[in-house]
Amino acid sequence: MTSVMSQRRAIRTFAPCRISPVGAHTDHQGGLTVGLALAEGVHFQGTTNSAAASAITSAGFEGTASCEELSSEAPLWQRLMTGLRARLAARVALPCAIEGALRSDLPSGGIATSAAVQIAVARAFLAANAVDLPNRELMEVVRENEREVTGAPVGLLDPAVILEGGPAQMVVIDCQTGSVRKHRFARSFPAHSWALVDVGAPRTLGATPYALRVEECAAAARALGAADGLLGSASLPALRKQRGAMSPEAVKRAEHYFAEVRRVRLFVSAAAEGDRATLAALINASGDSLTHLFEVGVPETVRAIQWLRAVPGVLAATYAGGGFGGHILVLHEPGSSGALATACAERGSHARPIHTL
Repeated sequence: MTSVMSQRRAIRTFAPCRISPVGAHTDHQGGLTVGLALAEGVHFQGTTNSAAASAITSAGFEGTASCEELSSEAPLWQRLMTGLRARLAARVALPCAIEGALRSDLPSGGIATSAAVQIAVARAFLAANAVDLPNRELMEVVRENEREVTGAPVGLLDPAVILEGGPAQMVVIDCQTGSVRKHRFARSFPAHSWALVDVGAPRTLGATPYALRVEECAAAARALGAADGLLGSASLPALRKQRGAMSPEAVKRAEHYFAEVRRVRLFVSAAAEGDRATLAALINASGDSLTHLFEVGVPETVRAIQWLRAVPGVLAATYAGGGFGGHILVLHEPGSSGALATACAERGSHARPIHTL
């Protein structure tokens, strides 16, 4: 390890952001979910530093994260960095510090920027110390750190897609077992484009009803006989039998879960068969379910999904992430970028093209 620490070395790492067109809010329930890694993401550029504590700055956040000093008064992103290093150090030796800066290609809001930041920095720490950590362990590090620091009971979707995503691949995660499978789009799949639309509804998951929705899912799961409080351990037949004895909220959360898991399977099949029309219909159905059954919309996003679907060339529109604000994800014809940009500008929104790996 002496040679690793003997001199400063340049370090550059990258972690992609992700989109999840269907499969929203199934990961924290031990269900099936799917995502695609983006060509855009978070970059870390810096050096090793054996003589001092780590120091990380970010173009998108104020202040400097020391990573070694934990303060409850520090901004959220700094506490994420400190927690991340501590969790990594519990698994591998990290005698060598790092210093550098983070830069994101995209603004946050439903594309797993927080997880991408953590993975970019984790990769920098691992590279600086010439150590490795299996993706499965790094997924757990990021998920547990996010849960502890933000208070949002997130699942495996974000770190799994970021760590396992590859060119033209769908990453399918069984969040009950943690297993990851990769599927490809058919070569015959029609041309299409993706965009993120900012409708001016920022959010931080820890300050939203995200945790409440997870609690409501747990109540629904227990009503359906799942001792672990996860809908992934319950069944649709049990819901059909017990729904009359459940609260309206519990029924809606469970209905969304079972329908969304089915949509994940159908999405993978449609992509493999080159069926763009079915894939778009599934994305729209997921967005409607998130609005009406999981109730993650805010007025700006609910309205935006509807007017975006009416734009010529738009095939589908849904929430880019967990909802309660953030971006809208749009699937559209490649030649419709101008119409989309114009429609967004007329409503004070902004469309940004994104590209899957």
